[in-house]
Amino acid sequence: QDVIVKAQLECAPLACSLRYAIERQRRTRALEAASFIDELTGLYNQRGFAAFAEHDIRTARSTEMPLLISVVELAGLTEDLDLILVRFAELVRACLGEGAAIARLSDRRFGICTSTLTETGLEHTLEFLEREMNLPFALRGGSATYCAGRPGGLPELLAEAESRLAPKAAMLAH
Repeated sequence: QDVIVKAQLECAPLACSLRYAIERQRRTRALEAASFIDELTGLYNQRGFAAFAEHDIRTARSTEMPLLISVVELAGLTEDLDLILVRFAELVRACLGEGAAIARLSDRRFGICTSTLTETGLEHTLEFLEREMNLPFALRGGSATYCAGRPGGLPELLAEAESRLAPKAAMLAH
């Protein structure tokens, strides 16, 4: 990243050059990490979700463990959207913990990738979240389960989950 002339090589300029290079690298990594995060909620954005969910799918493929990909939508919101989205993000993160990749995919849609939740577990989680939020809106959810040997990747799983997007009471009826 820097050029130091061999004839002028001394400890102080070398140390300074190394410090600057380390700081530039730290800033570059911070910018790359920030491009994976939704500014409003602190969750992953679409790009971050794609990166981490694809990694989880590869892991599930090699370990032959099931993996749930879900899309959750906050339907019927009209006011104070930002505050509601932040609160919802906090609750989802608290419910699902560190093991889940959670993202804000669009204005009112969230994505979840987890190996610790089933479709029935998602139904119960949505009921809990709706009670905790205590607001006049509905949660719609759809999910797809990756199992060993299943062809396709994240785009196909998300498309299937979105095709099943329904009011929470109808989620298990697919």
